[in-house]
Amino acid sequence: MQVARPASVPTSEEGPNEAALSLLRDNNTLLAVYRVDGGDGSPHHRHTPYMASNSTDGGKTWSTGELMPPQLLSAKPQLLRLESGALLLSGGRPGLKLWANPNGDGKAWETYDIPYWHNRLMKNESLQYVANDVGCCCVLYAEAGVLRVCASPRAARFGDGSEMWGGGGSVTLPVPLFLHDLW
Repeated sequence: MQVARPASVPTSEEGPNEAALSLLRDNNTLLAVYRVDGGDGSPHHRHTPYMASNSTDGGKTWSTGELMPPQLLSAKPQLLRLESGALLLSGGRPGLKLWANPNGDGKAWETYDIPYWHNRLMKNESLQYVANDVGCCCVLYAEAGVLRVCASPRAARFGDGSEMWGGGGSVTLPVPLFLHDLW
């Protein structure tokens, strides 16, 4: 299964890569969200929005990729469909973001800054996330009304003074779920 070819994004320095797939709310359409430039390409190291393609035949054929809105960028997209059919998309670089698509159709997305919400809802200052230089994006999952986000930071610093440098390992940021209407 090939969603996109390098020739389909001729101005990209990296080409299509890092795809995430989810079944949309209609239970017929597959959505593929993929990176095209996440800051690693040479010579310009651009950050461009993700691209999206759809398939209605189980992934045998795909629509021509379309750029997603400009705030949806640029590395390691991850999709999660909630029981309600709403979609969550996580990504990073720059920053660490979560986008919600309440309709479950992959079209209109609401943006949430994960470190902002984590810190706003985390009362213990020693557990607050104070750096926002994420090397790789997150994988997200939900359990017991809490959204958990794992990130591989280039540099992470926490309120208790602890630090993580160089992209080794990962950090789990619990984000008490503020998107109650999506469930």
